[in-house]
Amino acid sequence: MPWDIWLIFFVLGVILPWRGRMRMKKLLAMPRVGTMERLGLYASTIAFQWFAVAVVAWRAWAHGFTASQLGLTIHDRTRILVASLVGAATIAALQWLNLRRVGRIPVEARGSLQAIAERILPQSTMELLPYLALAITSGLCEEFLYRGFAMAVLVHVGLCKLGWRCCSLPFSLGSHIVIRVAVA
Repeated sequence: MPWDIWLIFFVLGVILPWRGRMRMKKLLAMPRVGTMERLGLYASTIAFQWFAVAVVAWRAWAHGFTASQLGLTIHDRTRILVASLVGAATIAALQWLNLRRVGRIPVEARGSLQAIAERILPQSTMELLPYLALAITSGLCEEFLYRGFAMAVLVHVGLCKLGWRCCSLPFSLGSHIVIRVAVA
């Protein structure tokens, strides 16, 4: 594997989780996070994620990866649309049920996730639109970086015949570790 691909994997697998942990500790140490800090967090995250996608896409295409290998083509639009709508409706319903459940728990019993939510989630309508842009950006960019690019590279070098297993499991575990560390 070329050095630049190794560097991308190192940044995505080591540097970003470490930096996220440091950022979370800084936010949790603050007594209060204001609108400007929150909007700055959203804007810097959006800018960095699109920058990362641009660099990774540039290096992927320089190494001859195709749009299809990177998961950027749609083969069966109807099936994908139906699966997307059903999945979105299911997630929305489960999220709604969970929010109702959490709303009934006293604030003191909610633990440190409440502190994280108060610092990161929008607290006003002015913060909502940038937050939605962040949510969409994160979904698109992380899918390309961690599923499209990482799977394509692993399959290309023969490390994994079923690339999704090699990428999805560490990504899922990494998300849980970051959340646990932030909460601890």
